[in-house]
Amino acid sequence: MGYGPFHCQEFGWGIVRSTWLVWEVANVLYLESPAGVGFSYSSNTSFYTLVTDEITAGDNLIFLPRWFTEFPEYSKNDFFITGESYAGHYAPQLAQLIVQTKTNFNLKGVAIGNPLMEFDTDLNSKAEFFWSHGLISDSTYNLFTRVCNYFTIRRQTIQGNLSDVCAKINGLVFTEVSNYID
Repeated sequence: MGYGPFHCQEFGWGIVRSTWLVWEVANVLYLESPAGVGFSYSSNTSFYTLVTDEITAGDNLIFLPRWFTEFPEYSKNDFFITGESYAGHYAPQLAQLIVQTKTNFNLKGVAIGNPLMEFDTDLNSKAEFFWSHGLISDSTYNLFTRVCNYFTIRRQTIQGNLSDVCAKINGLVFTEVSNYID
């Protein structure tokens, strides 16, 4: 399913006009948040450093009633909140606020796809993901999982205490994965 009028052909051999469009069966509102990402902004840019997930959910809850007031024809429609990547934080928190405040948006469900939840949780399967998708060799996988604590390799890199051998193995992983990216 795509959102635009075109989609990629198999193997990326070009684009073709879509025969099925999401807006033929649903009304979709894209909410860019928090303020400061994409095309959204705040008149006080120092605000960006203070933004938390909770503030973002609250801002979104302020926005929605205003939007439904402006476009009342949508107020009786079933309402679903979806998100991907870091919206794995925002979508459930907004839904929780809607339920807690008993705001009547006709909320029917929440869905998150490929969410970024927490680095240690999300990245602890990196070796298995790369290996199971054929992006790294068996020998690199074995080095990565037996020699290095790949659960914390990102944090060790940031903190500057990644061992030389694990830095080399991490470089090998990067090189092998890069062979499949053009």
